[in-house]
Amino acid sequence: MKALKKDVYRDTLPKKGDTKVRRVIDYARLVFNVEFLSVFRVKEMLPILGFTFNRCKGGKEHALLQIFEGVFFVVLLVTVKDMPPDKHVVVYDASYRSGNFRGAILDGDSKTPVKLLDDKDRAWSDGNPSIPNARFVFHSLFPSASSVRLKHAWLMRPLPLVE
Repeated sequence: MKALKKDVYRDTLPKKGDTKVRRVIDYARLVFNVEFLSVFRVKEMLPILGFTFNRCKGGKEHALLQIFEGVFFVVLLVTVKDMPPDKHVVVYDASYRSGNFRGAILDGDSKTPVKLLDDKDRAWSDGNPSIPNARFVFHSLFPSASSVRLKHAWLMRPLPLVE
């Protein structure tokens, strides 16, 4: 099914305040027949990912970028100066391939360029081997932020069609 961005906005954006993440997930399930599997659901995700997401050395950001297949709905907590953290959603397309790039992060804002990922984005920082480069990858999406942390991620995949 094809939907226009204006239709999605009309159906999910509240008149005041921010869109609730649950509303977007429910909308995608209903309208696009998409299943959302939480990366933190160990029993469901261990056979798919091959590792336990919430126990991966390097943190959640690093764990996410170690996945090379699938499309993920990702909620980030973005903090700017002394403001409380704000939730922001991006999509991580782990299956994207082009030249040396393996993976892409897409933002819903058309002014934000797609972040293409290469092997160094998944590695550990040369300057501090205890910090994975993945943290810098997500922070680069919001250069004025004082902090960008991964709050949650879901693997998205088509639901079987019911006849």
